[in-house]
Amino acid sequence: GCSGNNETITMLRDLTARATAMGTQFNYNCHSKPGVPNSTLAAFLIGAGKGHYIGIGGWNDPTYNKLDTHWQPEFDLPLGDPASEGEYSPATATWTRRFQSALVTFNAKTNVGAIQWGSASPGLNR
Repeated sequence: GCSGNNETITMLRDLTARATAMGTQFNYNCHSKPGVPNSTLAAFLIGAGKGHYIGIGGWNDPTYNKLDTHWQPEFDLPLGDPASEGEYSPATATWTRRFQSALVTFNAKTNVGAIQWGSASPGLNR
């Protein structure tokens, strides 16, 4: 699974760096519970590389075949390609990553993340 913490970001970034060095791709699937906390989604988005996915529920979840329990509104929003890698500011202990349609931040000391979606989705900015 993945949590809203700095370890998730660094683990995903490390997997991407290792795969790149090996000239391959590592697939990694983060599992979360329904209603993924914004901080968990933010940490995932900052660290995620090619072949990294986030999903709701586990493989043995009895509601697995009910898509509505494994989906949340943010999954339908246009994120776009990454415009940058995650950047860390030691002065503020904050990660930042820009996408074509979102700005994602995560504070590594407080474990609080935020996603500012583009103008097409103002109701989900939190």
